[in-house]
Amino acid sequence: MFEDDNRNPFMPGDTLPKPNTGDILYIRRMEINEEMPSRVRVVYTHDSLAESWDPIGEHAWSMHDTNDAVGFKGRWYAIVENPECEEDGEWAIASYEALAYVQP
Repeated sequence: MFEDDNRNPFMPGDTLPKPNTGDILYIRRMEINEEMPSRVRVVYTHDSLAESWDPIGEHAWSMHDTNDAVGFKGRWYAIVENPECEEDGEWAIASYEALAYVQP
C-alpha cells in the first residue's frame, strides 16, 4: 500500500472535478511538465496516492517527489497519454496540472 501525501497543502484554485477515463485534459504549463503535450487523454484516475496504483506503482512514488518540488498535493491524480501518439508512453499528473477537460 502507498502513503498519502499529507506534507503539502492543495494549490489554491485546484477545484477541477476528477475526469473520467478517455477525457481530454488541457495541461497548465509548469516547469515540471514542460515536455508534456498541452493536451493529454486520461487512461486511469486515482483519488489519492494512498490507493494501489498497480501495475504502475512507480508513478505514485514519483508523484510524491513532484508534489514536493511544486509544494502542493493533488486532489486527484491521473495517468495520461498523448492522444496524438500513444507510443510516447504514459505520465502521471496531479489535479493542479490540469486547466480543463473535455469529455469525448
